[in-house]
Amino acid sequence: FCWSRRGRDSRVVRDGGSEVCTTGLRKTAVRTRSGSLTTTLYSGSLIEADGQPCVLAAILDSTAQRLAEDARRESEAEARERSAFLHTLIESSPMGILVGGPDHLVTLSNSAFERLFQYSPAEAIGRDPDDLSGIPNSPEATAFRRQVMGGQSVPAPTTRRRKAWSRLPA
Repeated sequence: FCWSRRGRDSRVVRDGGSEVCTTGLRKTAVRTRSGSLTTTLYSGSLIEADGQPCVLAAILDSTAQRLAEDARRESEAEARERSAFLHTLIESSPMGILVGGPDHLVTLSNSAFERLFQYSPAEAIGRDPDDLSGIPNSPEATAFRRQVMGGQSVPAPTTRRRKAWSRLPA
């Protein structure tokens, strides 16, 4: 830094081409003793101590923060890619698929489900699957729900119903 002092005012004359952060700190790259570059955040002020002008500076190595942010962005990008891949698999399946959560409500339905059961995605999302294709509160539906929510697969032939209540072997 090069500092200039005029009366009680102080200002930075040259700051090495750093960029100003929104926090009021400045961000710049600093070469370490080993020769590598590290990113730092810094703030400095010209103060007076014992009647003499002094520079008071705070410097923070932000490399770890930057690496953590980069890892978070990469993780989010990978999650978006996995989600898009899964969505494509579900949508392109010839089997009718409903996706739901622990609350047992539909969050996604594919076009094959719409063709088979005649419920559009707008009609299916937010509803209990048993209200759409089963007989609500039937012992069979309750047993299936318990097994699925317990993480088990339910490969059992059954009869489901369409929107117009016609039967569909499944």
